[in-house]
Amino acid sequence: MANVEIELNSAGVQELLKSAEIAGICEKAAAQMTRAAGVEYVADVYVGKTRVNAIGVKKGRNADD
Repeated sequence: MANVEIELNSAGVQELLKSAEIAGICEKAAAQMTRAAGVEYVADVYVGKTRVNAIGVKKGRNADD
């Protein structure tokens, strides 16, 4: 077997973790989980200090709902 070395580009990984593409994936997964809970939750996705975060919040909790 060949020896394979992988060198991570920290700036690139950080950019990826905060990207719109990752936010979309997280939003889709959070929406799926909130539907499965059987309670009226909505997905809330936001970019934090180090990465995209997704949570489920009860409907009507935020002014946006």
